[in-house]
Amino acid sequence: MMAACARSRAIRCPRFGRQMRPNWISQSMAKSTAVSFDADASMVTDDEEDEEPLLAGRRLLAQPHSARPHVVDMLTGQHVEATNDTLGRELPNVDLTQHLSMKDLEVIHQASDDAGGILVFSNQKPTMTVHDHVRFARAMDAYCTALGHGSGIELSVAKPAYPDAPEVLEIVREASAQVTFGENWHSDHSFHEYTCSFSILRGVETPRFGVNDTLFSSTADAFDALTPTMQNLLLDLNLYHSANRAYGIGHAGNSLAAMKRTQTMELRDDLDITSYDVLHPLVVEHPTTGRKTLFGSPTFSTRIDGMR
Repeated sequence: MMAACARSRAIRCPRFGRQMRPNWISQSMAKSTAVSFDADASMVTDDEEDEEPLLAGRRLLAQPHSARPHVVDMLTGQHVEATNDTLGRELPNVDLTQHLSMKDLEVIHQASDDAGGILVFSNQKPTMTVHDHVRFARAMDAYCTALGHGSGIELSVAKPAYPDAPEVLEIVREASAQVTFGENWHSDHSFHEYTCSFSILRGVETPRFGVNDTLFSSTADAFDALTPTMQNLLLDLNLYHSANRAYGIGHAGNSLAAMKRTQTMELRDDLDITSYDVLHPLVVEHPTTGRKTLFGSPTFSTRIDGMR
């Protein structure tokens, strides 16, 4: 999210799962969101007839193209053009304050797979709490464990904003901030040996639709768009991932610098995340859909093994 004209605050539940693959992100939005949901976008509908109650009203995500006609990649300075308006789905009838059965979680998991990994849970109750957020994460992890790729919830790299919910990372971005947290393209915490299956983001204070967006891209579509020759070239390569570029000292525009410019965000001092690199395959396979996807980012990836 880029802070443009309003303060924003988001609560990101810790990642969970243990697959060496990108974060397939489900977003639970408490109020409005600048990401991809518009409460008035009833014309953006899915063509499917959904009999499952949790999928009632499932629709494509609204895209605020007119509100942000030009998106600039902060690392390269190049314009980024949205080319896939079918990525992601909105589910307006999932109440995250309620208990979800294993059958419900199966439906949500399959809906995520069908949507390319992005779900927006709109219409959440104003009474939703951080504990509802964590409970949903734990439930999804239990379901992933049953599938064979769950291993608990990651702890946040920041000191807890909620002492009774240490798994939660609260992201604060002021309207006047020149450096913001998580500004560049990344797959959450790919510098861990076991990377997450899902990240769950809940917008608490958000600016108007089309401002301060969190943008998502499909690295599976990116792999599919490569020529067969390039795909075969990448299949056997491994890529180093490091937290140093984002959280290390001496990088003026990184997430650590952004945290220091807030009043509440502070990096934990009991985690030594910047002293090591982790090697992951450059091309990984989704454990349930089987799609091959590129697994690298300018934020956490440093070099290809065996190349200079």
